[in-house]
Amino acid sequence: MSACRAALIVAGLAALAGPARAAEPSRDPGAFACKERDRTVATQWQPALRYFAEARPLASTERGQATQRGLSAYVIRINRDIYYLGPATQRWLYQRQCARLQNPELYGVTEAGDAPLNDVHERDIDCAAVRATAQQTGASLRMLVSSIESDMDRLSAERWSTVLPGPQRRLNLATCPGQP
Repeated sequence: MSACRAALIVAGLAALAGPARAAEPSRDPGAFACKERDRTVATQWQPALRYFAEARPLASTERGQATQRGLSAYVIRINRDIYYLGPATQRWLYQRQCARLQNPELYGVTEAGDAPLNDVHERDIDCAAVRATAQQTGASLRMLVSSIESDMDRLSAERWSTVLPGPQRRLNLATCPGQP
């Protein structure tokens, strides 16, 4: 392997792990991608959301048009103003919303906001999101888990409340099924 290629790989892995203070979310549409029942979910950038990423049903006037075009009746909105998370954590939070859309009735995706989840459902969503993020990015699960847990462990209770609903909790993604 050439020195140049090795340097690019190391730089790419470092970028995925994320700095202590990350840049704003990627503007690359492929960076945030979700399918719900084989239909593409729209991603919208929207300031003033409570959390970094939120899944919602489309407005009733838009649902029919979306489904006629083979698109999902849901949208995931991202708040670019919440920039203090690394890229891996941003993708993981996005994928948490995507995982909720796989069973929106069970996981409480409503127009009014996300319904609280019990501990089992939170864990299911956390684990599904880390697997999806690894698959989407090609990064190792160990590296992702380390990066995400590091970002989330650094959050104060006040900052946690802008990232995920509910009380601050310790993530233990290393024990998700399918981990090496």
